Amino acid sequence: ATRCYEEAIARSSSEWDGHVGMGLLAEDNGWWNRARQSYDRAIAAAGDEDRFDRLLAPTPANLYWQLSRRLHRLDRTEDAVKALRVAIERGVRGRGAYPERKAYKELAELLVPLGRGSEASEAYFRAGRGFDQRNEQQHAAEMFGKAVDLAPQDARSWWYLADSLRLLSYRPEFPYFDEQSSQQVSRSLECWEKGCHLREPDAEWAWVYWTRALLNDQRGRIGGYSRDLSWESAAYLERAIILAPRMTGAWGTLGVDHHQLDNLATALAATDRALSLDPDDASALEGRARVMISMG
Repeated sequence: ATRCYEEAIARSSSEWDGHVGMGLLAEDNGWWNRARQSYDRAIAAAGDEDRFDRLLAPTPANLYWQLSRRLHRLDRTEDAVKALRVAIERGVRGRGAYPERKAYKELAELLVPLGRGSEASEAYFRAGRGFDQRNEQQHAAEMFGKAVDLAPQDARSWWYLADSLRLLSYRPEFPYFDEQSSQQVSRSLECWEKGCHLREPDAEWAWVYWTRALLNDQRGRIGGYSRDLSWESAAYLERAIILAPRMTGAWGTLGVDHHQLDNLATALAATDRALSLDPDDASALEGRARVMISMG
């Protein structure tokens, strides 16, 4: 296939469809830089971006992504936004999972100077979700931070920012925190409270209460465990479970907190419930083992 496209381009480099074909082939092989170069050549050869859908359907999403970048360089920002929205709608491709995260980031950066803050905030939020799902928490926190700067009334972004900052506070080796961790936990708690001041989590957002309980766990590591922290965590976990009774992680964490409170029967019941929902949950298995050891 590569040879066929190369021959077609050699016969007439001004025919843009050969470059599009080469771009698609490059995408299929994961040659992302080559794909972008091919789409750039296709755009230059076409001259009129409206030709794409007239002559080839469906036009590759990543071609529209490259078109958006070209239009932005030409100071045609509104047109760049339109092209990038088409790209996202059609499903951009890229290296690794959730490639759309970078497209949403670019979309937000186009929207900000146009004064479209609400739309930009939503784009940053979606970018953050992509980075979060890839566990790229530094980038996720940056995106959620930009989202709340533009739309401070959006509880979702505050909650996700809180969770990203919590995750960033952990260190890979004992004691699993350092001096910066304390600042990250304090900031996470502040963001969590701002989100909950705007609205209470419902069933869809029950995990927000679990995040708050996990924050207490990290606070205990940093400042020393206390029964007050464990009781507070248990209360938040019960809220999460009321909203989402099948949240395995919340049940498992509830078992940990009651273990710390020496409520061994309750801890055992909570970890049993977690394992009934997911028999392979490593955290629940470990928690149950610790409870069993304590019970002798």
